[in-house]
Amino acid sequence: MQYDWIILGATFTAAGMASVLGDRALILESRPQAGYEFISAMKHGTMPTEPGTPGAKALYDAFAEKGVFDGEIPCLFSAAAPFYERLRGKNVLLNLTPVEAERVEGGFRVTAHGVSGFREFTARRMVDTRVHPWQIVEKRLNLLITPPAGEIPAVKYGPDGDLLISCPLSLTDDWPTARQKAAELLKKLPAEARLLITADEFDYSLQPIPLPENGIDHLPSAGFANPVEAFEAGERFAKEVVL
Repeated sequence: MQYDWIILGATFTAAGMASVLGDRALILESRPQAGYEFISAMKHGTMPTEPGTPGAKALYDAFAEKGVFDGEIPCLFSAAAPFYERLRGKNVLLNLTPVEAERVEGGFRVTAHGVSGFREFTARRMVDTRVHPWQIVEKRLNLLITPPAGEIPAVKYGPDGDLLISCPLSLTDDWPTARQKAAELLKKLPAEARLLITADEFDYSLQPIPLPENGIDHLPSAGFANPVEAFEAGERFAKEVVL
């Protein structure tokens, strides 16, 4: 199938682009969910300022209405519904893994694999909003715990006063290693600290936005300070190219 843009990763940045491009863009995602780089990672980042683009402003207002900004840092437990609303009516294919991208006359051809087999898509432009190993500077696993007596290095997360702590990881740590390190960290906390949630995605700090590579633009969503900023960056990027 032919599109103007193929966007890799169903991220907040991808959603910002899609808010401008509409059905001219196709978003491909290997995971079964979108917005994982912030929501599933419990990536708290910074509190956003009021954005300057209409799509990001609408997302900001929807988050505020859901109480995302009521605490010390953005709490993303209630962020999924307003975020998915921004993807409604857009061309988003989940559980479809891009396995090959090649330059062809007039743009790119992407081969992706899913439950129904291989599929091919073509577009004149391709943007990758995912995280790649060479972009990562720091890596963490976030954990939500009940607050123990006394102070520990943590931030309040959510309406119940629970605490979010980050377990630092090596860049090469896989999930079994990360969980083992998280367990060791929890053992060092006061006994009354109880684990509530372990993030389903790693939390990353990334290098500055890389230059295009082989004609593919890179705008990794996880590199932004918060989901609203990531959405706005995608919205601005698409407007600069299209308008």
